[in-house]
Amino acid sequence: MQQRIITVVLLIGLFFGLVTLVYGMSTWRLPDRETGYSPEQPIDYSHRLHAGELQIDCQFCHTAADRSRHAGIPSSDVCMKCHKIVTSSFDVLQDEIAKADEEKRTPNPIVSAELRKLYDSFGLDEEL
Repeated sequence: MQQRIITVVLLIGLFFGLVTLVYGMSTWRLPDRETGYSPEQPIDYSHRLHAGELQIDCQFCHTAADRSRHAGIPSSDVCMKCHKIVTSSFDVLQDEIAKADEEKRTPNPIVSAELRKLYDSFGLDEEL
């Protein structure tokens, strides 16, 4: 009888422990779960301009957004699809294009300080 009571108490404890764990994981505030999350960009970039005013579809830059939990970070090559042909009088745009040319950027992603920290924390080489 005493063993049965211990078993029931342990099962109830296990049940409540699992419920607490599942609830905690579902409400855990991760940066990617924040509404309006906008990390510091390595270049001067505005989602409000590109997705809002210019109405560029999110899928154009973030190709994995429809099949992944994360939208992904587009490579600078994606930006240059438009910005190679866009003629603009905006000084900011011209500065970014000049910066890209100076740095001889390749189609590889621009790695922000935030991503560098993540790579370092897992011991990964950011060139992967």
